[in-house]
Amino acid sequence: MLETVSGGFALIDTLNNSSEVEQCTIPALESLGLSDAKPQEGVLISHGHGDHDGGADALRAPFGPSLPIYIGSGDAAGKTCGLKLVNTETTDIQEASIGGTTIYAQPTPEHTSGNLVGFVPVETEGERQLLLLKGHSAVPRNLETALQYLAGTELQ
Repeated sequence: MLETVSGGFALIDTLNNSSEVEQCTIPALESLGLSDAKPQEGVLISHGHGDHDGGADALRAPFGPSLPIYIGSGDAAGKTCGLKLVNTETTDIQEASIGGTTIYAQPTPEHTSGNLVGFVPVETEGERQLLLLKGHSAVPRNLETALQYLAGTELQ
């Protein structure tokens, strides 16, 4: 969860399912001050595996059908929750805007064909830096997968 420029919230990934959204995500947001003045403003899904995007449909009920949910185009097939697509046919960095916060989405051909990492400009101790948002880590099980991870890491 990130606080946006406008004071609301952006989520990175949505957990596994509606039960986890209800039992984990909503209470966590409420503990941080979720309200009309501090709304949930959007989601960036790192990749299209169920443990990262399984709760996307469940977020529509409390936050409405216009909640922007970004996903890499390579992972959008079969998804039904009205997603905003980040073109993963290219490795060009693209912008996703959530609550006035720009997340620079980098398609990376590693974990899935629609895999994304995000970079968010932050300021810490007076210095501007980029915060890396990466929704997975895994040990490649074979040479082909290891080479995909290496290519994605090199892009980052």
